Amino acid sequence: MEIKYELTPQDLVEFQQIAAREDKVNVTSGRILGVVSMLLLLADFIYCLMSGSIDFSARSILIHLSGRLVLLFLLLIASAGVLRLIHKKMVDKIARTDKNGTFCEHKIILNEKEFIELTDVNISRYSWTGMGEISENEKFVVIPVNLSASYIIPKVHFEDETHIKHFIETAVEYKRNAELRFNKSYFVKYELES
Repeated sequence: MEIKYELTPQDLVEFQQIAAREDKVNVTSGRILGVVSMLLLLADFIYCLMSGSIDFSARSILIHLSGRLVLLFLLLIASAGVLRLIHKKMVDKIARTDKNGTFCEHKIILNEKEFIELTDVNISRYSWTGMGEISENEKFVVIPVNLSASYIIPKVHFEDETHIKHFIETAVEYKRNAELRFNKSYFVKYELES
């Protein structure tokens, strides 16, 4: 089974946004950051109360607390904006590189023995035992290479939902079958071919 697709910088950005929303570690880190921010805000507020910077009237407390909340919110928005700008510059730098192997036409070939990726600048071959759990989200089919990178295939390059389903089922079947049989190491295969 084969598929051709072209990956764009926008595809990569969309995939990273989806992956960030689905990543439990990322979500947990965001929640912890939110709780720590609120605790720091509360500690600052209590310090101001104890030091006498704020008098104990309801109006004064409300003004200072809302001012600190607005300041914290603006700081978080500015931080997110700076991070997005850095991310965009990195993606643009990769996109400007001639024949970078990422933002180009890809051909993925699935066969019983291996997963193959072809581009204008490289050929990658992986044993199915080296592949992670094949999955999909709302816009991409994701085929991870264990402890390495992931191949992301935009769903718009498939003919229809049936093609997507067949592609994923084929990949999962090849991976499952590879786990049940002995596979020669690529080191052995390379040595025999050399």
